[in-house]
Amino acid sequence: MKFIVPLFFISVLIVSCESNSDTGETSSETQEQSKEVLIKEEIPPVVEVSRIPKMNADELRLARNILFAKYGRGFNSPDLKAYFNNQKWYKENPGFKEADLKDDDRALIELISLWENKTKVLFNEQIDLSGNGSYENCAVLYNKNRASFAVVINDQFKEFKHYWGKFDQEKPPSDWTPIHVKTIDIDPDDFRKEIHIHQRFNDWVDPGTENLIITFDTEIRVTELSSTNYDAGKLTFNNDATVTMQFSNCPDHTRDYKLKDGKLIQFDETIGQMPRGGCAACFTEDAQVATSISSALPISQLQAGDVVLSYDVTTNQLEVTKITRVLAMYHDELALLSFGNQSLEVTKDHPFYIKGKGWSSLEPEQTKQRYQGYAEVQLLEVGDRLQTANGETFLLNSVKHADEGKMTYTIESLENGKSYIVNGIVVGSETKITAVP
Repeated sequence: MKFIVPLFFISVLIVSCESNSDTGETSSETQEQSKEVLIKEEIPPVVEVSRIPKMNADELRLARNILFAKYGRGFNSPDLKAYFNNQKWYKENPGFKEADLKDDDRALIELISLWENKTKVLFNEQIDLSGNGSYENCAVLYNKNRASFAVVINDQFKEFKHYWGKFDQEKPPSDWTPIHVKTIDIDPDDFRKEIHIHQRFNDWVDPGTENLIITFDTEIRVTELSSTNYDAGKLTFNNDATVTMQFSNCPDHTRDYKLKDGKLIQFDETIGQMPRGGCAACFTEDAQVATSISSALPISQLQAGDVVLSYDVTTNQLEVTKITRVLAMYHDELALLSFGNQSLEVTKDHPFYIKGKGWSSLEPEQTKQRYQGYAEVQLLEVGDRLQTANGETFLLNSVKHADEGKMTYTIESLENGKSYIVNGIVVGSETKITAVP
């Protein structure tokens, strides 16, 4: 893009009157002589906001520095120095200070910088956010180096940190779930659209989802709805101009919102009953999950997408499968199982496969009521034979009450099968959590 200095041409008509020196009389006919005088008025080019999203990197850099040059800032870069020294409107000011910038120019410099430093454009659409029939220029710009993203609407913007859940880390993990952006219409009767931005954790901590609802009239308004409770935070946009957030899945806990003055305001809340003994997540962090015939990892290090071994209890065959979900939660009621030469701390409702009995747990009724796929569950008792991955068994030697509560973890679901191997024995996944009445 070329920044062209506007030229204003003013034609000036100069009329001259001659007198007759010989006669002393003024000529009755006026002789007119016209001459065009070119007047060149030099002013800095105007940086148009609507053009910024269409500029390339060089154009953005020049546009940003034009705003500084208006105040006489000096330039060290040879190309910028040469360019501005060639502009008649530019005069270097040795006393230039950034504090001299007007607020409008300062904001425009920040806006251009967002476009310059973006590493990815996540969203770029024209949307009628104000409901007045005009369309706003809307964009969401991601900056990997700052671990942030910016919402831009016309000449306004707001910046947000990306990795919202890991406040103690300056740099995010590489496996973070990407930011998703889409246009929504919460209330079809108000003729306005909204922007929904959401992101999740994609690891074993699984604390839920963060949502940003962006509205606009004369300014950007933001509503943040999030939950770090047990894989929660999902939004449902209802047909009655309300929004429901799943604040928690265990217990079942929802919150309802309505738009008011561009913000989502909570107007209702429903909290279900906590299951007896708490929610799922059954093994302490050091439980070893088989990832192949010869290797295992602590369950606390696993996450969705990792490969583990599954055991088919009907064919006695092992197969490789992927985890689709891992859950984590604190439990204060744990049991200590001893078998072979090892021990395992578990919640009392977790199902184990016992040779000759089938699926069994220390609390069979809770297992059947909380998890799908366990219509028949037997009582797990001392003396039972715990099934191993190689077809052998371990004798359950003892069951004791654990001394203290701890963080616990479980594989909720797999791509194939419903069992996996922990410390060499076959255990069941927990496909669905339901509240106990």
